Amino acid sequence: MERWQQAMEIIGRISMEGDKAYLTGGAVRDRLLGKEPADIDIASTVSPEKLEEIFGRTVPAGNRKETFLIFPFGEPVEITKLKGSTIEEDLALRDFTCNAAAVDSFGDVIDPFNARGAISEKLLHPVVSAEKTFKDDPVRLIRAVRLSVKLQFSLSREIITSYEQMSGLIEQTPPERIYLELSKLGRQQITKRDWINVYPMLKELPLGLFEGTSLYEGLQKLTPVFTPEQWWAVILYGSSAVWPARAMPKKILKHIRKTHLFLSEDCWDDMSLYEAGRKVVQSAALIKLLKGESFAEDPLIQFEKLPIHSVRELQVSGRDFLHMERREIGRMLSILEEAVIKGKVSNDRKKLITYIEGENQ
Repeated sequence: MERWQQAMEIIGRISMEGDKAYLTGGAVRDRLLGKEPADIDIASTVSPEKLEEIFGRTVPAGNRKETFLIFPFGEPVEITKLKGSTIEEDLALRDFTCNAAAVDSFGDVIDPFNARGAISEKLLHPVVSAEKTFKDDPVRLIRAVRLSVKLQFSLSREIITSYEQMSGLIEQTPPERIYLELSKLGRQQITKRDWINVYPMLKELPLGLFEGTSLYEGLQKLTPVFTPEQWWAVILYGSSAVWPARAMPKKILKHIRKTHLFLSEDCWDDMSLYEAGRKVVQSAALIKLLKGESFAEDPLIQFEKLPIHSVRELQVSGRDFLHMERREIGRMLSILEEAVIKGKVSNDRKKLITYIEGENQ
């Protein structure tokens, strides 16, 4: 059973029990676009207790206990308390008109803000006003950019003209939400046409994005598909922002710092590439290419040609040096890594042991 059919069955069961339930948001938008919705959102008047009676296990989602997850078909479905006394009042609080439609248990579309018109025109427009939309939830400043890329919708004149004035509101948003919304943007294929809008709008936000202004021309020419690590290394290149340290996973932060340090040293010999690692080399090489700089040899090909790519690939391990102290074992392995990378010894167990014995004499 498709997700849409599952959702219709859920709101039908809630309605049969005497409560109101509607499909809302992106699911309805995607349906009107002729796409199968990936996620299902339901607005309902049903109480948490009654929801559990109907569907069994429920899980609260969020701090305000207004949203719950149910699992009638295995995959979680989100049920949120209806805001206001009617679905029209609920839809009036949505971000953009394309997301401000609902479907009831009979399959009828409720469309008080002409979502179908916005979808037909491929236009992203605020439900009430850009000022209210962004004041109600400043993360919508980023979401507007993301949805314009994802849906290939144009931004309305009102959004574009008010963006600079409202951009400072983003500082009122928890950094974690900023990180999540920007991460979603980074998963999109951003085309040359998209960058014309995306780049200046993201720079307008006081988040330290694209402080390294040398990347814009390259982004338009190459229009890369980013890995998550590359996305953050690129948009925070040259940035002095402090909010990422409060919001981002330590693994991503470490990657960004290591990539930017590697670029500042600008050393691309075999040992430097090995110590940087594949992901850092990928991100650093992309940034260098975006800046219009070239290489004598593709760094990724150069990296792949290395005899080893991590200490785990050495044909010896700490077990071969158990007679040594732990600190000494680490030093021995480091010597061997460097020797193999620099071609002083081949990655053969007997030769490696002979080599290290010679070093210790």
